[in-house]
Amino acid sequence: AISSPPASPLSPWSSPPPQIPFPPLPSILSPPSPILSPAPPPSPIRSLGYQAAMIRLRDEAASTSPLS
Repeated sequence: AISSPPASPLSPWSSPPPQIPFPPLPSILSPPSPILSPAPPPSPIRSLGYQAAMIRLRDEAASTSPLS
């Protein structure tokens, strides 16, 4: 009964720290990455292909929808 309480607070306290810094990074990089440039993908070939695809998609979307 004594070892249970201390174990509980230690586990949750240890979990939040590593999980908190992770969410903000991806959430911040996600929106700009597809619009500005593919920074997340580490492989250069993938990033180049992704960028080209995004540019083509943006061009098509811009010419099709007046909102963009």
